[in-house]
Amino acid sequence: TMVLGASVYALLRMAVPRRRPVTTALVTLAVAAALFGTYAFFGWHSSGMENSITNALAAAAVAALAFGLRRPGFLPLAGIVVVAFALSRVEFAFHAAPLLVVAAAFVVVRSPAGERWRRVALLVAPAVALWLAVIAVRVWYFDDLFPNTAEAQGISPAHNLRLWAEVAWPLLLPAGYAVFLALRRRRLEIGVDVLKRSRALAVVAAVSLVGVALLAWRADDQLPGLDPLVDAMFDLGLYWWAGLAVGLALLVRPRLGAVEVLLLTLIATGACHILVFGAARLAEERVITFVLVPLVCLAAAFALRLEPLPALVGSAPTAVTTLRGLAAAVLLLGSIAGAIATHRTWASRQVLCCDVSPVTKPVMAQVAAVERRTGLPVVSVANPDLGLISIQKRVNVT
Repeated sequence: TMVLGASVYALLRMAVPRRRPVTTALVTLAVAAALFGTYAFFGWHSSGMENSITNALAAAAVAALAFGLRRPGFLPLAGIVVVAFALSRVEFAFHAAPLLVVAAAFVVVRSPAGERWRRVALLVAPAVALWLAVIAVRVWYFDDLFPNTAEAQGISPAHNLRLWAEVAWPLLLPAGYAVFLALRRRRLEIGVDVLKRSRALAVVAAVSLVGVALLAWRADDQLPGLDPLVDAMFDLGLYWWAGLAVGLALLVRPRLGAVEVLLLTLIATGACHILVFGAARLAEERVITFVLVPLVCLAAAFALRLEPLPALVGSAPTAVTTLRGLAAAVLLLGSIAGAIATHRTWASRQVLCCDVSPVTKPVMAQVAAVERRTGLPVVSVANPDLGLISIQKRVNVT
């Protein structure tokens, strides 16, 4: 938890360095209150499972990469922190690798011509070497690259990824065009003001979204993980946090720097986690609680850019400015309403932490019946989920 707080403060300082440290510290406290006031996040973070590690390392990875981009001598350490995040769960290389790719792109664009690839090697080489070493030990010890739980649950990430790739491939068109614009301008800090001048990008993005919608409609119910993702978004309150971030972005019209782009990358891969790897045991949202960290930090970074209203509106408000302000107000008010609704719903029907498995109460009732019938002091239970059944220490889990 301390690493999480320190990392959030560090990345907010690098995102908006013009603010006073005291102001950034106060916003960091607000982030902590918001995160731990989110019922599901607090429950899983304090559950004793890996969530506290993944939450902290998600923020630490972004902070370390942002710091390494400012001081190239720290790039090897940044890569190692990213690998620590990748190793916090067996499949988290799915989230760590895009962070390294985006950071390497920033290194190439920001470095002098003679230093680019040396600095990329400083970032990537230690990370890849450490990750491959751990994977080699895993294969040597377990004689298999994939965990037993994946096979037991019948999860096939490659199959899921192929199904979604067949639907989402049109999105590569606007993404590729945006990368082309960035490389042509020799900067990756493409803000809203830069992108909106490219009508071609807007047209390509609109056509791509229509294409994705048509392909998804044709796929019907064959797309995996969609319903669990929606449930997880409501349980964690991801939808209203996203509305808050978008509302603040409409107000401040930010130029996206390295910190914001890294946060958006982590949000994007985190949102795709359930679609590729399936829902987690115990609860859909358990594995992706870390997505709240970059999403809340993104909203906080935008909040730190807020100025007095006259500075945001300008001397002569236009129709576009007025519409943008109204949209921002609707999103902000909707976010507040969503936050209240999410907290009340969870607080009224859930016990914190691991009492989320639907089999917990029936199993414990069977255990009590066996104890009464046989007189055994401790009953052994064959149960693949650790959860509350294991934490209570009332039974032997086999």
